[in-house]
Order: sequence, then structure tokens, then C-alpha cells
Amino acid sequence: MKSLLKKSIIILLVFAFLCGCTKKENIDNDKVKIVTSFYPIYVLTANVVDGAKGVELVNLTEQQTGCLHDYQITTQDMKKLEDADVFIINGAGMEHFLDKIKANYPKLKIVDTSAGIELVESHEGTNPHIWLSIDNAIKQINTINNVMTEIDENNSGVYSSNTAAFVNELTGLKSTMISEMSNIESRNIITFHEAFPYFAKDLGLNIVATIENGEHTTHSPKELSEIIATVKENNVKAIFSEPQYSDKMAQTISGETGVKIYKLDSIVTGEFNKDAYINAMKSNLEVLKEALE
Repeated sequence: MKSLLKKSIIILLVFAFLCGCTKKENIDNDKVKIVTSFYPIYVLTANVVDGAKGVELVNLTEQQTGCLHDYQITTQDMKKLEDADVFIINGAGMEHFLDKIKANYPKLKIVDTSAGIELVESHEGTNPHIWLSIDNAIKQINTINNVMTEIDENNSGVYSSNTAAFVNELTGLKSTMISEMSNIESRNIITFHEAFPYFAKDLGLNIVATIENGEHTTHSPKELSEIIATVKENNVKAIFSEPQYSDKMAQTISGETGVKIYKLDSIVTGEFNKDAYINAMKSNLEVLKEALE
């Protein structure tokens, strides 16, 4: 009798051990905490996880932070990662503080959404503004979906359904943008900084100059004169500033050339609303049509 009882206990312990080994690392079956690095990644992720049970979505930085080029991560930011299961980033060099996070949370699962995306170069190295291409945003969304369905099987159906619907909406939006801009002849533009090369490539626009040479680096008087000459020589129809930054330099160029200033949204700040990306892109389309038709 004792021998039979002993064998039963051993079997139960082995079974419990095997069950424990099959549990997803760092993921609680009842609750999943996702932290995103900054605003556009939050918005894309929100569309994937919308309605998923037990999922908490938190953004590492404040919604008005903007791009993370010079951002210094805070103690408060780091605390958000203490109980996180997944940290979803833009990648492509945007999160320059990533080594600090890896050192403090070596077991944290980090999802780089730039994986598989063809990157372009800028004055400061790899250009990380990949989300401004709808094609790239779709790749980022699919990456998020693939990871979340793998680590959180309870909500896999929700993730997959949300992703399919959002990708379909984005695909339709890109088709609309290309169609409504098909009759535009003059496609030479100037942008505030190097945020829009992926966006411009999607829509067949030609960025002939940028107002800032790298993040927060103004041009010298000589360089400014060269930009003004470029505007005149290339029949530039519009100067695009961004709502997140001052347009003082743009005003100077506009005053010298007579070219009007319009605002394109780089989608780095705004409300934490899952519709923000779609709404911003629709708004950008209207701005482009007004500026270039």
C-alpha cells in the first residue's frame, strides 16, 4: 500500500514538473502586460490587442515625448518594465537606450518591429521613421501579431482577427492615397526633418531638402541659402513643417521663395487612441492634396 502511494506521489510530481515546463516564460495565463517604447508603436499595438482579455497595454514614454533620438530614460520609465511580459519597440536605432533596459531586465522579451524592413540611411545613420510608410506599418503590425499569438494563446484569435481587419483597412487607405494623388504633377517637396523618406517613397514624392539637418540641428546661413536656391530651381510647391516642432526656419524659407507652408503629421505625439494612425494618415492625405494639386 505504501509502495503504491509512493509511486502515485512520484507520478503526480513528474506530471506537475512537465506542466510547469510547458508554461510560456514570463507570461501569466490570466494577465499579460505589454509595454511599448513610444507613441506610434503604442497605437499600432493597440490595434492588435484591442479587446483581448487580461491584457494591459502601457507606453514607456509620455504621449508628447515625440521621437526618442535624444531621449533620456527615467527611473519612472524603468519601473514600468519591472512586471512587463513584453517590450515592443520600433527598432532601427530609435531606442538608443535599449542596452540599459537589457542590462536591467535580461529576461524581458523584446520585440523589434523593424525586423525584415528595408531601411534607408539619413545624416545620422539608419533612418528609424519606418512607421510612416503604410507598407512598413503593416509589417510591424504583423510582427506584433505573430509574437502575441505565440506567447498568449488564450487571445490568439483576437489578435489575429484584429490584425487582419487593421491590415485590410491600411491596405485600402494606401490605395486611396495613391489614387487621389495620381494626378499630381509636381512632387518635389521640402520637409522639416528626415522623418518622411519612407512616407515619400510610398507616395512617389521627392524630398529635395530638409529644414533641419538631423534632429534639432539647424542649417548654417550658407546651407539655408542653398536650400532657398534648391526650392527655386526645383519648382517646389510646398514646405512641410510638423505640428510637433517650431516652423520658424520654414517661415524664413517661405518668405524668401513665396512657397507656402503646410503641416504633415509624423505621428509621434497625440492621444492614446487606436484610431490615431488612420486619422493622421487621412489628414496627411488632405494636406498633400491641398498643397500639391
